[in-house]
Amino acid sequence: MLAAWLFQAVYTPPEIENAPPPAHPVQTVVGGEVALEAQVDRRGNIERLRLLLGRPPFAQSATQAVSHWRFVPASRGAPTEAKVGIFVLFRRRAIFTAGPTKHHYEWPLPEDERAALPTDISYPRYPINTVAEGVVILQLLIAPSGAIENMIVIRDIPPLSDAAQAAVREWKFSPARSGGQPIPGTTVVAISFLRPFVQPPIQGGGNPPAEG
Repeated sequence: MLAAWLFQAVYTPPEIENAPPPAHPVQTVVGGEVALEAQVDRRGNIERLRLLLGRPPFAQSATQAVSHWRFVPASRGAPTEAKVGIFVLFRRRAIFTAGPTKHHYEWPLPEDERAALPTDISYPRYPINTVAEGVVILQLLIAPSGAIENMIVIRDIPPLSDAAQAAVREWKFSPARSGGQPIPGTTVVAISFLRPFVQPPIQGGGNPPAEG
């Protein structure tokens, strides 16, 4: 009877309780992207992290920070284990992004048990008329259809948060799956903004070179 009741109970995915931001690696002139799948246990602790995308030094910075995150555990009538998708985007120190600003991903994960993760992303623009910098953290509830059902700002840095949310609303996601069936899932997105470097004018006149 208890097993049947737990199976029929409404499932709620994990929610962020504490999320220290990843540090933007110093002395880097390019940006980076890191994707992780976290296994969250019944107490809300991260039991295991799987690196899906990312290179040094960005992967180390993201993994180190995320390993200390805590969650309100998933529940199906009682606390249960669940997978959480995590995507960390480190913007380079420039107003405009160099290279492609949109990316598509195919994740090598089992179809029966997997976290909700973005499949198509676009980079946020750095807002004009601000000198703010830091890491904005967003918690997304991804519906079984893959649509963003809810977005909560966990770490707010005005006006960078608005730019982050505007970009993420355009992203596409693959839903979480359990037992081969799509279920509601949690994805956490962290976007690191650095204050753009503005090259000083060239002495003696002329125009400065354009930013890439």
